[in-house]
Amino acid sequence: MSIGCRPYVSATTFSRAVLYVVFALFPIAAHGGIGFQPVNPDELKMKSEPMAPGAPAIILFREVDRDDNRYTPHEDNYVRIKILTEEGRKHANVEIPFSKGYESIAGLRARTIKPDGTIVEFDGKPFEKTVVKQRGFSILVQAITLPSVEVGSIIEYFYTIDFKEYYVFESHWILSEELFTKDAKFSLRPYRSPYNEFTLRWTWQQLPTGSEPKQNALGTVEMQAHNIPAFQTEDFMPPENELKARVDFIYDRELQDPDSHKYWQHIGKKRNAALENFVGKRKAMDEAVAQIISLTKRTAVVRIEVSNEDRLVCAAQGTVLIMLPKS
Repeated sequence: MSIGCRPYVSATTFSRAVLYVVFALFPIAAHGGIGFQPVNPDELKMKSEPMAPGAPAIILFREVDRDDNRYTPHEDNYVRIKILTEEGRKHANVEIPFSKGYESIAGLRARTIKPDGTIVEFDGKPFEKTVVKQRGFSILVQAITLPSVEVGSIIEYFYTIDFKEYYVFESHWILSEELFTKDAKFSLRPYRSPYNEFTLRWTWQQLPTGSEPKQNALGTVEMQAHNIPAFQTEDFMPPENELKARVDFIYDRELQDPDSHKYWQHIGKKRNAALENFVGKRKAMDEAVAQIISLTKRTAVVRIEVSNEDRLVCAAQGTVLIMLPKS
């Protein structure tokens, strides 16, 4: 069983310097995870799930609470799984992915609740291994195997993903999993800063009926979902996450205009202004030098270089046909 997310980031040096001072003057208390939930006798008695007939196991409950605060950005995760068949026992092997250098796993705890209600705590040490490695980028997993798992058992675990400080990370709620999910709960406290103004927007796809992200009076985005089907994989299919039920959050420095035409008109003007600033004022770009590279009786290879304040802006080279001027 593997549940996780990946970062996409930006940061400001000024904010970082200020935050160092704030940390020194006002230490911040550590955050706490979700924690184990009370044992439910009805879940222990469960033999199958009518909405997922033949399922080897199901996710009884899953909770994801994300906090993008400036000082200790983190995400608390909790998962509870019911083992229904021998095949389902494989889900005692848990892998939690994270991005090296940008994320770390903290506070991982797990336990098995046997059919008779006996609780067996996981007291081992997680094993880390690299699953993706590219230049400057690595994905690792923290792996554990829960003890004494048998048909009828409930396994549960929780952990916190700590994100690199002074960064703003993208966020996704991926609802679809390998297993049917009976109930799920999600929340996101957006990033706030007096030094950088961001707006948060979100889109979604394939959400169960009645599930829709909503922002409360304090600005936290919340959502509950029920009876999420298990995700089915196929050969040659597009990337799995792009087809799953999901919510995507995007931080943007631009204020959102409800009129899409006005919004993109504003973006277009801003990007055009940035381009003009890069190449310089058009009136100043009047120095062009042409050079003949080679010459025959009928053709010539010509190179033209355009400079702006002694900086080469662009160059073009091509073959031209030599013709007599028209009378």
